[in-house]
Amino acid sequence: MDPDPVKPDQHEESLVAERSHLIWSTYLEKARGQTGIVDSCVYVENIIGPTPAFPRGWVQHIEKGQARKYPNGSELFISGRGYWQDVRGSCQLDPKTLEKNLLVGIQKPCRFELIEDGRFQEWPGIAYHSCPVKGNYLAMLVFAWAYIFSAEWIELHTNSQPPQGKIEYLVSEIEDSTGYPLEIEMEQADHGALEWWRAIVCPGQGWKATVTFDGIEYQSPWSVSVSGVPRIQIREHFAPPNKLRQTRAPCFKTSLGFLIDFCETYDLYDQCMAALSVAILIPTVKGCVNQLPLPKVYHPKRHPRNFNKGLWDQAARIPYYMSIGSNTRGPVALLSATFFNASIACNFVSAWLDPIFKILDSLRRQNEYITFLNMLSLREPNLAPLWLGALIIGFESSSLRTARVGTPIVDLVATAWTGVDMSFITAKDIQRTASDSVQRADECRLLFFLNCPRYEQPPICPWRPFGSVPLEQAEVQVRAHSSCCHDFKYCGWRWDLSKGSSSLDTGYRVQSRERRDELEPRELKVMVVKVSSSLASETATRSIFGWLRSDGWAENENNIWNHIWFIGYGDDNSLIEESEGGDGDDNSLEQGDN
Repeated sequence: MDPDPVKPDQHEESLVAERSHLIWSTYLEKARGQTGIVDSCVYVENIIGPTPAFPRGWVQHIEKGQARKYPNGSELFISGRGYWQDVRGSCQLDPKTLEKNLLVGIQKPCRFELIEDGRFQEWPGIAYHSCPVKGNYLAMLVFAWAYIFSAEWIELHTNSQPPQGKIEYLVSEIEDSTGYPLEIEMEQADHGALEWWRAIVCPGQGWKATVTFDGIEYQSPWSVSVSGVPRIQIREHFAPPNKLRQTRAPCFKTSLGFLIDFCETYDLYDQCMAALSVAILIPTVKGCVNQLPLPKVYHPKRHPRNFNKGLWDQAARIPYYMSIGSNTRGPVALLSATFFNASIACNFVSAWLDPIFKILDSLRRQNEYITFLNMLSLREPNLAPLWLGALIIGFESSSLRTARVGTPIVDLVATAWTGVDMSFITAKDIQRTASDSVQRADECRLLFFLNCPRYEQPPICPWRPFGSVPLEQAEVQVRAHSSCCHDFKYCGWRWDLSKGSSSLDTGYRVQSRERRDELEPRELKVMVVKVSSSLASETATRSIFGWLRSDGWAENENNIWNHIWFIGYGDDNSLIEESEGGDGDDNSLEQGDN
C-alpha cells in the first residue's frame, strides 16, 4: 500500500507527540518548582530588540488617508517599512520591505473593570527574591503608566515646544469624605501628587490626552476608563480629609516622579514592572473589557527603597515600548510564537500542539495561573513580561485560541523588532540545492524574499510545508537562485513621511539576548501519545499549500490536492482569503475571552 502523501503515519505522529509531551512536561515540572513568578517576567526591557523608537513629530507623518472610520469612531495611523537584506549571498538582491500601519490615535478609551477576585489579587512575588511585598497596587500602577505613556505621546506629538496637543484632568474637583471603601496613604506632601493620583484612580475617565488632526480630536492609544470601582480615597499620610481643586495636569517627567516616589515608599518595583507590561498591551486590548484586581491596601512599617535609576531607565525605553504596543497585532502574534517550533512541518502541527494544550488547559481549569505563567516564561524568557501582562488582565485567551488551531497571527515586523521566531519564513536561511529538487520551505522563502508576483506578503501559516519539488517545476526565480545561499536579516525601519521617508532606524538593541530554552528529551521512551484531533494539521497544511500554490500546481502534486484534507478547499472562501497573505495591517482584534 502506498504511503499517505499528506497525513503522517501513526508511528511518526506518535513520536512527535511524545517529544512534545516530554519537552513541555519538563517545563511544567520546572515551573511547579518555583516559589513565585520567574524573574524574567519583570525584565520588561527584554521584549525590545532592534525596535525603532516611536517617532518625534509623529503627527507630521500622517496623511489624510490614514484616518480610518469605524462604527464606533475613527482611528489614526502612521506607517513605516521594515527592511530585510541578504547578508550572505553574492547576487546583489534588492532588500525585502514590508509596510506596517501603527495606531497613534483613538476616540474611545480602553475599558478596565476592577474586581475583588481578580487574578494576582495576592501578589506572589518573584522566585528566589526576598519575601514578596504584601498588598496589591497593580491597578493603580497600570493607570499611572497609561498616563505616563500618554504624556510622552503628547510630548512626541510635534517637534515644536510646547507641544500642540494637550493633557488635562476631566474632573474639576475631587472631594474627600469619610467611609471610602479603600483608603491609600501617600507620603508625598506635594498636593500636585495627590491630585494626580486621585485623577488616575477615579471612576470613569479622570484625564484625557488629545491631539487634533483634520478637524477630529483623537485620544492617546493609552487612554483608559475605569468601571466597577468604588471611590478610592487618596490622602496624605496623617492628614485630615480635604478638598483639592484639580489644576494643570502634570507633564511626563513630573508624573513619572510621582510614580517613582510611590513605588519607593511601598517597595513596589516588581508590581510596577508587571503594570508596565500591562500598559504596553493597552492599544492591543482597547476593544475588550479588561479586568484588574481591586487594590488591596497594605501599609507596613516603611522601609523605603531606591528604585530611581531603574525606573528612569525604563522611562527612557518608553518610545520603544510605544512602538511595540502601537503595532496592535504584534503582541498577540508574539504570545502565539511561544508555541512555534521551526522543526515542525505543517502536517505534524496537531502532534506538536496537542500535548501542549492538554497541559495548559488543565492548568487554566484549576486556576494555576502562576504555574501557567512560569511554564511559558521558561519556554520563551524574552516574552515572559507580555505573558504576565496578558494573564493579569485575562487577555491570554486570544493567543491561545488562534495558536491551538494551527494558524496563529504571524507578524514579521513584530518578530524582527523582538528577535522572537514565529514563522519558518525567517527562522532559517536558504540553503544551496545540490540536487535536481528544492525543499518546499526554501521555495516559499525564495518566492517571498525575491518579491515574486503573488508572494509579496508572507504566508499566515508559520509552519513549513513538507517535502520537495523538482526544480523544473519551480518558479523561474526559484530555479535561478536554487544554487545560491541566501540569508535575509532584518536591518532596520523607516517611517513614512509626507515627503519621502526617514533615515534607517536600526533600533534599540541588536546584540543577542537570552534565547528560548530549547529543551530536548535525551531519548524517546516507548510510549503512545494519542493525538486528539488532526484539525490543526489540516488547517496549517491547507493554509501553507494554498499560499504556495495559489495559481495552480504541477501534475505530480495531484495526489496532495486530491487528499481528503483538501476536499472542498477551493470552495472555502475563508481559507482562500487567508492563504493570500499574513502580515496585513488590520489592527482590530476580536474581544478575547475574559
